[in-house]
Amino acid sequence: MFEKPNFFESGFPDDDLVRTISPRSTSCESESWGALKPTTVLLSSDHEKVTGLCRFCSSIPAEFWIHEPEHGEGVGIDLQTWEETCAEARNGCCFCRAIIGNWLERLQDFVDARFLARVGQGRGKMVKYRNAEFETRHTITRKFGSKQLGIMNLYISPSSWRSRSRHVAQKGDLSLMRDWLENCRLNHSRCNSIATGFLPTRLLDLEAFNGPSTDLKDDIKLVHSASFHSCLYDTTSVPRYITLSHCWGPPGKRPVVTYHDNLAARMERISFSDLPRTFQDTVVLTRKLGQRYLWIDSLCIIQDDAEDWANEASKMAKVYEQSYFTIAALSSADSSEGLQVYGDETSKRGSDEDMTFDLGVNDGKGGLFTVRIFTEEQSSWDQHYYCDLLSRRAWVLQEKELSTRSIHFGFACLLWECRELKGSSTLPWCNDLAWDADTDAERTWLENQPEDFAVYYTMKFRWFRISSEYSGRFLTHVTDTLPALSGIAQSFQKYFPEDKYIAGIWSSHLPLALLWEQGHRRNVINQRTKEYIAPSWSWTSSPCQIYYPLRQFHDIFQRMACKKPDRFRENLEVTDIKGEPKHNDPYGALKEGASLELGGALLFELDPDLERFADISEHNRGFYPIRKNGVEVGTFHQDAHVSSPFQDKLVCLGVCTDMERSGKETVSGLILKEHIRDGSPAYSRVGTFFPLSPSLWDDSEPRHITLI
Repeated sequence: MFEKPNFFESGFPDDDLVRTISPRSTSCESESWGALKPTTVLLSSDHEKVTGLCRFCSSIPAEFWIHEPEHGEGVGIDLQTWEETCAEARNGCCFCRAIIGNWLERLQDFVDARFLARVGQGRGKMVKYRNAEFETRHTITRKFGSKQLGIMNLYISPSSWRSRSRHVAQKGDLSLMRDWLENCRLNHSRCNSIATGFLPTRLLDLEAFNGPSTDLKDDIKLVHSASFHSCLYDTTSVPRYITLSHCWGPPGKRPVVTYHDNLAARMERISFSDLPRTFQDTVVLTRKLGQRYLWIDSLCIIQDDAEDWANEASKMAKVYEQSYFTIAALSSADSSEGLQVYGDETSKRGSDEDMTFDLGVNDGKGGLFTVRIFTEEQSSWDQHYYCDLLSRRAWVLQEKELSTRSIHFGFACLLWECRELKGSSTLPWCNDLAWDADTDAERTWLENQPEDFAVYYTMKFRWFRISSEYSGRFLTHVTDTLPALSGIAQSFQKYFPEDKYIAGIWSSHLPLALLWEQGHRRNVINQRTKEYIAPSWSWTSSPCQIYYPLRQFHDIFQRMACKKPDRFRENLEVTDIKGEPKHNDPYGALKEGASLELGGALLFELDPDLERFADISEHNRGFYPIRKNGVEVGTFHQDAHVSSPFQDKLVCLGVCTDMERSGKETVSGLILKEHIRDGSPAYSRVGTFFPLSPSLWDDSEPRHITLI
């Protein structure tokens, strides 16, 4: 194990002309990290002259770098001789060095190779209602005849990226953070359209005992934001504040918190030395970035006051959305580990042959753009993010989704995220936004739909995906299931303005939203509770990660958009949704008794003693036969948290009828357990069944039922 570096001890590197770089390729596995050999980079600007290249490489036309090959169509140039390339590499040409260093062993038998080809496919069209700009990414391949001798990865900065620090950033690079913030403030309309005027109830004042240019480690204090408004003539002009997203850790490593009995003391002074390392690092960084106010949940919410906690939890959507930016301690397991980027230390394990560099390329119009070349494939933004500890926490999902801007301190590098851009230390302009979980076919189809339908469709499927991701994340208390989702739900209400929301489900998504399926059991420390969480028909009642059959849903919506409802029909009508909030948050925890009233329900009863016919082998555990009139007609999957229901009356509820490509109709739906409540039957979910023949319901009459 290596000792954790702490750049706060020596301060952030403020120099915009840091010349030594050590990027690396990352992996979620524990194997050694690849390292890129430090090399001198070319820092280019509109006023600098292109240097660092030999005469030949300087003359490569801009078209070679910026042209986007289509579907394997290559763009090529003839190279110097092998001897000339070796000589220029020795003289310091960074591109010749990359060619020699990356392909030397493979080229020993092909020294006459003289052709360099750009191959790959461009990023495609933008979806019209998304305001995002793509970076160009291609590979550079050297070929001899038909033999591929090596690959380098090429990234070209988008036109919107303007940075003082065009180098590959070092860990904790303050100049890069400033560039991200400034670039977003000046160029991103979606990020700057967020309403302002909101302040959390309490904030940490980082200048309570000093000015903005004094000791970075001075004490702080807690303040009421109401005092700000009383001092302002224009109440819409409120100060900026920063939010922290962090992992609390196990009970033995919990951060400092605010309770009723220390609230008054917190309002007087909080000693910097009493703060855990993550909080100290965040205070220092916030001060270095010129900001005065900071919000940290454990200090700004009274943790032993249920009413204050519920009230503040209901404001999370605004707290994170309207903060200037969020600092995320992505790689830290608890508040004692600080804001850490470990990549520079692990880069010592890499190969001496790997290198990366920037080229300042003339665009032919008097300007320069940056071409960044890596001799190894770079990990994507998502690979960096989802490898780290904080990304597994349920509460953190809404902090990530709601924040307008975020700076993540990942294990391998810094990550940037806002409404229009994702970037990393190695690729600060890399944009993955328009590629999140969408397929080419789906994007092409959406481009031809009315914009209001396209937005609704996209946000509906995004909610299904968020539901799946959230359900697999870590929770300390199962009772937090709905409160930790409340902020995201609030932010989605504008996309479904006529909908009623209850327990993770929107009314317009019903009845299809009942068809969630269970995966692996998620990690919850305090799983057992007598408190009511959610009705059985809601995915938030499940202790497992859940999934929706999105491919099937996508096909269904395409047919509905094409006015072909004959191939799909919903077999139920939702007549009423009942549920009462436990506190003042309509998106949060529920009182016991939430229910769903359904009309037109078709049911058939399963034969009793199903367990007697079940294959209870390890492979088939949880799967049981559906038998009707002594004949096995299908299979159902029992929900993991349901106790053995086989002594109870079970029924099959058909939710929707779909037509397969063969023309055969099938029904998807739920297995329900009957209860008698106030003298009338009510039903709870037991599981889901695999598609069945509609003929099984031929002798059933539509009826009204209640799901609980």
